[in-house]
Amino acid sequence: MHVPLGLSLTEIIAETQIPTVAHHHDFYWERVRYSINAVNDYLGMAFPPNLSNIEHVVINSAAREELAHRKGISSIVIPNVLDFENPPQADVKHTKDFRQSIGLKPDDIIILQPTRIVRRKGIEYAIELINALQDPRYKLVISHEAGDEGFEYPEWIQEYARQHAVDLRLVQTRISDPWANHTNNKDHYSLWDIYPHADFITYPSLIE
Repeated sequence: MHVPLGLSLTEIIAETQIPTVAHHHDFYWERVRYSINAVNDYLGMAFPPNLSNIEHVVINSAAREELAHRKGISSIVIPNVLDFENPPQADVKHTKDFRQSIGLKPDDIIILQPTRIVRRKGIEYAIELINALQDPRYKLVISHEAGDEGFEYPEWIQEYARQHAVDLRLVQTRISDPWANHTNNKDHYSLWDIYPHADFITYPSLIE
């Protein structure tokens, strides 16, 4: 989403021949907003660049196949997963503080949607699920922000939750990088602080 930065990085990597790993989560051809543009040459050259000193990593086999088909670039699949054999150490007090900070009662049940609020995440299906449960204790907590794909969908999701009588809690302003050092800032939380409280995880993505 930052064309000048992508071009600059491509030029630096090409000129210095520094060994590089490019870890791709999304490609421009997967987004409708890039389907009509005036910079196809730039996108083709740098998103991603096909350079001998770059090893490419993608998050699923569909992306690997599409990258090879479109750009002739081979890649390695490393999926986005948690290490279930070695879970992170949670700060018990910090996690309790988080629960209180979003106004939950002791018997409230968290259903966590650990994603950004973007259309392809299919959050409306999580809302429909909670509505079908018919229990006011269930709270849908969305952990991440909205905005990089506009605000039309986030605004619609909030209205959709109201129409379905689902208690929706948006806590994106409090979520930080799980690996960041936020121990000295009680107002910041990471997913590691939220997962211990989640009774159920929703991820009804339309793509992933």
